[in-house]
Amino acid sequence: MIRTGTAVSLAGGLLGVGLALGGVLHLAAVVGPVFLFMLGAGLTLPNAMAGAVGPYPMMAGLASSLVGFVQMTVAALIGVVLGHTHADSQLPMMTAIGLVALGGALAHRLLVSPRT
Repeated sequence: MIRTGTAVSLAGGLLGVGLALGGVLHLAAVVGPVFLFMLGAGLTLPNAMAGAVGPYPMMAGLASSLVGFVQMTVAALIGVVLGHTHADSQLPMMTAIGLVALGGALAHRLLVSPRT
């Protein structure tokens, strides 16, 4: 399920970047890719959390809070960077979503064993 969610998020992120670079200024050019990205995140994040907590049953709270801390820290840093970009298009936001999706796909590729 993580592999599928990562692929869906990546498709949404890359689609959003492509539409933004193509200059498509329409509500659907934002909502559609963000919907795909969030659908993939909804498939990925709960299973990733279970995978992070599973090996440490005696420290499940610590593992869960560490994952949540990293998620919120990355989101805050991306928000600060996006707050400093002044553009009249969806390109900065879609670029951030695309980079996050690429980062998730790369993390999955590097951290998950090939046989899963």
